[in-house]
Amino acid sequence: MHKVTFIIILIAISGLSLFAQTTAKDLISASYSAESANNYPLALEKMKALEIQDTTDAFYKLRIGWLLYLSGKYNESLAYYQKSLKISPCVDAQIGIVNCYLYLGMWNDAISLCKEVLTTYPDYTDVLLKAGFAAYMKKEYNQSINYYLKALIVSPYSFEARGYLVAAYYYNGNNTEAKKHYQFLKRYYPASPSVKDFAKILE
Repeated sequence: MHKVTFIIILIAISGLSLFAQTTAKDLISASYSAESANNYPLALEKMKALEIQDTTDAFYKLRIGWLLYLSGKYNESLAYYQKSLKISPCVDAQIGIVNCYLYLGMWNDAISLCKEVLTTYPDYTDVLLKAGFAAYMKKEYNQSINYYLKALIVSPYSFEARGYLVAAYYYNGNNTEAKKHYQFLKRYYPASPSVKDFAKILE
């Protein structure tokens, strides 16, 4: 092969590689722009075009999972998050799976995965809140209370945790603690739904 021909081939390959990188960057940017405009079908279209080009990219599947979640397609979202996690384990994919479990009412699966995440990140407030919510929905109020109390240790002004603590303590028969957290919310966050829901009960 002549030296000139070899150089031309190298330039062509480099050009194709640069074009592919530019195209991927443009598609991702277009996807984010569409998401910002709440145009989830278009955002998904851009990401799925990239997925076709590279079926082994965990980020593409992770982002598709997120966009499907925003679209309310929780079963499809769950499947994509699981595919992403299988390719490249990461906490973002795990959180995505937990979110899908919660919307699908899969409380046991949500709690189980939350426990797994909390083994590595014990102070992850958002995960503690999700675990507490799943336990609350199962009416396992003691377990729910434990998760929310742990969340408050990390984030004392988590009004979501306080709100669910009011309800969990009340339904668990502990009005004293329910009133304590109710009064806290009434003082610091009177717009909390729990203040409205329990006003006639805990005043």
